Parts: sequence; structure tokens; C-alpha cells
Amino acid sequence: MPYNPLPRSARRVRVPAALAVTSVLLLGAAAPGQPGATGGAVAVGAEPVGRMPLGPADVPTRTRPADVLAPGVTYRKFWQGEASDSWAVWVRHPGSGTETLGSRADADALAASVNAAGFTARVDTFTVPASVDTDSRIVGYGVRVGRFAADRREHAVLSRQASAAAGFTNSRIFFTAEDGGPSRGPWQVRVITVAPSAQVTLKAVHGKDIQAPRR
Repeated sequence: MPYNPLPRSARRVRVPAALAVTSVLLLGAAAPGQPGATGGAVAVGAEPVGRMPLGPADVPTRTRPADVLAPGVTYRKFWQGEASDSWAVWVRHPGSGTETLGSRADADALAASVNAAGFTARVDTFTVPASVDTDSRIVGYGVRVGRFAADRREHAVLSRQASAAAGFTNSRIFFTAEDGGPSRGPWQVRVITVAPSAQVTLKAVHGKDIQAPRR
């Protein structure tokens, strides 16, 4: 069940693209080889190499042979997991504008009205996990429409427009990672290895974001 006990402004959102790592910029070195493609979480021909301590235990880490960037300098990328979060439309109550409903009956009623308008709604339950001081408990419910892949946000936009035309004008697009539940990834770690004899200069830099990897 989704875990979403905090207001949206207080939550940290996981970025679906990759795990952030420090980039290394190589200066003054020729680059006869180029890094491999950075598309899907598992590339064609990738081999399992154990696993990083991320996500469920059944998710292996995969990699391919290292690329040679310059004599004594190699680049290797490791993948783990697959996309488990998606874009959706979070339906607000058309009368009160409420997004997180306090009772299951109210959530079921809203979902029924969404279904009657021609959509397929689901009711997600938000819980607080058990701790040393409190038991696990339900803190609310949300009515959602759609499960669109991480690279299909535009489909969620169209779904929101359609729901707005049907009278649910306060709905918003969100990524299910906001719920803070368990993730299966994907994660990426990129490693540049530099031999002591390599004729290169190293400089640490920070990218503008972690969704668009530096090349």
C-alpha cells in the first residue's frame, strides 16, 4: 500500500532516471572510445554482476565491458532494477477540492463518480509504517486514474484534460514516487577508473540535474 502521510510540500521525490553520482571531467585527453548508450535500465548484452544494496534482493546489477576513454582511463556503467513508478492523475473532489480523503467511503464514492464519467479509477490507501512508538495506521485515501510509464507523461496530461472536461477540474498530474513506497528502480552508477600512469587531468564538476547525464 502507498505510504504518503505527509503534505506534498514536505515530501522528497525520487528521480526515476538514475542514482546521482559524482561526475569526472577528463581534460587534455584524447577520447578514442565513447560511453555506451544511456537509455533503458538494462542494456542489450548486459551481464549480471551481483547486486548493489538497493531495492529488493531479487533485483540483480548488470553491466557491460568497460569503454576505453583514453590510455589508462575506462568508463563503465552499472544498471539495477526496472521502472516501478508511473505518472497518474490524482483526482480532487469536485466540490471540496480535497485530494487526500479521510474515509474509505468518501474515496469509494468519488471513485464511483469518476468511473461513471468513463474513466477507470482506483483507490490507494496511505499508511504510516509501524515504529517503536506507534502502530501502523491508515492516514487517508486517494483516487487516481491511469498508470503511465515514466517517459509517457504526456499521456497523463491528456488524461487530466479529459477528466477536467468531465467536471474534475482540480485534478493534478503526479508521479507515484511521491508516495514514498518501495521502489524497484531503475538505478545507475557510472564509474571512471584512472590508472596512476594515465596522462590526464581530473576535475570534479556538478551537473545541472541528475536526469540528463553528462557525456
